[in-house]
Amino acid sequence: MKRGDRCAVWVVSGAFLLSLAAAALFSPPLFQFGYQPVSPGPVTMERILQTNLNDASKEDFCLLPGIGEKRAEAIVQYRKKHGAFESIEELACVDGISAEQVETLRAYLRLG
Repeated sequence: MKRGDRCAVWVVSGAFLLSLAAAALFSPPLFQFGYQPVSPGPVTMERILQTNLNDASKEDFCLLPGIGEKRAEAIVQYRKKHGAFESIEELACVDGISAEQVETLRAYLRLG
């Protein structure tokens, strides 16, 4: 390897490191408290744990364990037909959701 080749390697390596540093400095702080990603955004435990039963969207319900598109749509339709949920237990009245599943989901849901 000639001296000129080694300089080219250093220049390319330096440019790569500089681009990494710039990305770290100018990227949004993904894990900073209060950061609100643009929807749909990354799936985080914080976003899952804050699922409000009375105003969550179909997409939000799909993030919950054991809830697919059909069950999420059923929850939204039930809420439109019957109004806001008065308790988390009322979720068992939705077609396709059992009382056992409500107990599993209880840790991920809140009323509000």
